[in-house]
Amino acid sequence: MSTKYFGQYLFEKGLINREQLLEALDEQRKSSPLLGDIAVEKGWIDAKQSKKINMEQRRQDKRFGEIAIELSLLDESEINKLLDEQKSRRKYFGEILVELGHLSALTLEEQLKTHKEESLEFDEQISLSFKNSKLPSQSIFVNEMFIRFYQRMIKIMISTTEVIDGKPADNNENLFWSQEIQSDKNYYLILGIDVEHACHIAKHFMGIEVKEMDELGIDSVAEFLNTFTGHVYSELSQHTQPKVQAPQYHGNHFEVALSPCTTLQFDSGQFPISIAVGVKA
Repeated sequence: MSTKYFGQYLFEKGLINREQLLEALDEQRKSSPLLGDIAVEKGWIDAKQSKKINMEQRRQDKRFGEIAIELSLLDESEINKLLDEQKSRRKYFGEILVELGHLSALTLEEQLKTHKEESLEFDEQISLSFKNSKLPSQSIFVNEMFIRFYQRMIKIMISTTEVIDGKPADNNENLFWSQEIQSDKNYYLILGIDVEHACHIAKHFMGIEVKEMDELGIDSVAEFLNTFTGHVYSELSQHTQPKVQAPQYHGNHFEVALSPCTTLQFDSGQFPISIAVGVKA
């Protein structure tokens, strides 16, 4: 269902600290260029065409290559060559930690083996949590869609860390946005993130430099949620013709009564994030 990423695993084990984790993640991102960037480097498409493909990904749950082929901008052979080159440039997270001197080669080998074993057990726990959820099919669907959506829009991989029955807990660190899908049941999607993460989403999703949650930052995250809702509302409403309300910003407190509700917790190593799916009581 979802494997805890190696960097997150090492951090939780106390083998690396947060600064080392973030440094290695940054190096890994630098070594993993986007397909569009490689295609532009090769002169196969220009920057404007690459942006067009990225914008189309906001509307469709499709890979960069699929859309590029549909738009007749690249062919299948070119996409395969881009994928091969992207793979050849990419460095593994553990390899980067050793290069940076944050982990020895021996420790890396030992921890990779242990991580693989523990990941199997962790996956079983997550799968059981979904099974025991009061919204099992809906939460599994939202979980799978959000992992793909976040990776494509923000260009960072995330993994599921916990599945909780109930809506997100209020606290002074997280901010909440929600969106209502009115059909045979009134579903809510609730996004919970801290201010730093909200600013990060505004920058990478909307291309806007935001350093605090002003109106522009709030609207940017609302559009992020609205775009995600566009990918899932049909399935949640069982393909009826629902009425999708505009996203709402709630600050530190989400007060709408939901029953049942399942909250999905994710982590990228850099930011925690939650998405909840619930039915208005």
